[in-house]
Amino acid sequence: MEQGYYSEAEKFQIQLLDARSRTLGEEHPATISAMSSIAITYKSLGKYADAEKLQIKVLDLINRLLGEEHPSTIIGMSNLAATYKGLGKYEDAEKLQITVLELNNRLLGEKHPDTISAMGNLANAYESLGKYADAEKLKIKKLNIQVLDMRNRLFGEEHPDTISVMNNLANIYQSLGKYADAKKLRIQVLDVRNRLLGEEHPDTISAMGNLAATYGSLGRYVDAEKLNIQVLDMRNEHFGEGHPDTISAMNNLANIYQSLGKYVDAEKLRIQVLDRRNRLLGEEHPDTIIAMGNLANTYERIGKYEDAENLGIQVLDMRNRIFGEEHPHTISAMGNLAATYGSLGKYEDAENLQIEVLDMENRLFGEEHPDTIGAMNNLANSYQSLGKYADAEKLNIQVLDMRNRLLGEEHPD
Repeated sequence: MEQGYYSEAEKFQIQLLDARSRTLGEEHPATISAMSSIAITYKSLGKYADAEKLQIKVLDLINRLLGEEHPSTIIGMSNLAATYKGLGKYEDAEKLQITVLELNNRLLGEKHPDTISAMGNLANAYESLGKYADAEKLKIKKLNIQVLDMRNRLFGEEHPDTISVMNNLANIYQSLGKYADAKKLRIQVLDVRNRLLGEEHPDTISAMGNLAATYGSLGRYVDAEKLNIQVLDMRNEHFGEGHPDTISAMNNLANIYQSLGKYVDAEKLRIQVLDRRNRLLGEEHPDTIIAMGNLANTYERIGKYEDAENLGIQVLDMRNRIFGEEHPHTISAMGNLAATYGSLGKYEDAENLQIEVLDMENRLFGEEHPDTIGAMNNLANSYQSLGKYADAEKLNIQVLDMRNRLLGEEHPD
């Protein structure tokens, strides 16, 4: 459905809600159903704050009228949790997903489709919160494999729910740095969605974007660029340029431009992404802060070091406040600011931050994770700049050995 259709739907749904409220009253099931429908449309339009208000109201009404254990109440919780995720309220989403899973498990049993769906949603909530310690990752991975197995047995390989879990499992492989495993699943998902839904379906476009991201992680930047251009073009056409999915596609293409050394193209897109996210989501939304960080990183690459430093300090301060010191987004901001300090010749400041980053990456992800190896490489660069050549040599030998083993000798890294 195109953005224009959603806008038309919104007008009619508001009229319907108004009529039902007047004639039937606010607590009538038909009125509550109309509220839920508008909330879904708001989400499709990227109006997450409006969707949140309505969904809180819907959940409150259903809870009061039907009780916490009624299927409609549980669906209302799940819908609100998804909206919280869109707003970056990951802890609120996690709490609701845990409640939904517990209720479904108790009332329907662990093999019911709704319980399996709730398990998958909770796994996504854990990932959004950056619970990336090895034990947590294995838990998420196990959860997704369990969900995939159950859905395969109950629905078959080509059922939308099965494909959705394959996609979630691919996300986990990606976050674990297992890019080859992620790629296999991404190609399968894209192939099935293309065949069953058609090339221009939003889910197919999403699968293309995911495969592009994995190609980027594998160093296949030209393949990633082609797919990302297609995705951006289709999202622009179907959703409009202000939709969150379109903005996300712009951001992904900017990432690939940067990897290809097309810094001017990357900078243009970064500025547009930041401007739109600021307007749509507000300055302190996680996605806006990520956009600021990305622009700071691009500034650093094109030699605008003071602009990069100013933005980098802002980003680190906000991520620390909103996510906490050990969240992957905060650690990434520390690494980026350290790189900028290095470019400005502030080598001791860079070294201090990079030692912190490496320590946290090691603890949270393990020493063979791509981000940990990247942090070792960055610290080695700072040691070199400070004339600590023996320390730099040790780290560089480790980095080369691990990248050779994990990525192969022909990978760009």
